[in-house]
Amino acid sequence: MDMLAYELAPGKMKDPEQQEKLEIREQELREKHNEYIGGHPELRQLLNDFLSSTLLHKPDNVFEFASKYFAPFKKDGEDDEDLEGVDLGAHDDDPAPAEEAGAGNEE
Repeated sequence: MDMLAYELAPGKMKDPEQQEKLEIREQELREKHNEYIGGHPELRQLLNDFLSSTLLHKPDNVFEFASKYFAPFKKDGEDDEDLEGVDLGAHDDDPAPAEEAGAGNEE
């Protein structure tokens, strides 16, 4: 497993101040995520059903399987183009842009 230059071990920072910031951020995210899941109980069921179906069918291409699995949930006229411009890797509450998050992670 590759470690970043600023890590002692995966997820553990060399700088205690950085470690504390990381732990605080992780706790904040955990709380926000739990609050969102609590407000959307259907999400847990949807993901449980998808995971169960994936494990049952064991598809070679999970992404293709997921696309077919979730296709019936699409609204009429909804297109994949509706997600154009949406960065699925970034979140509104992320403190740093994606470029900065990967800085220093060169091999």
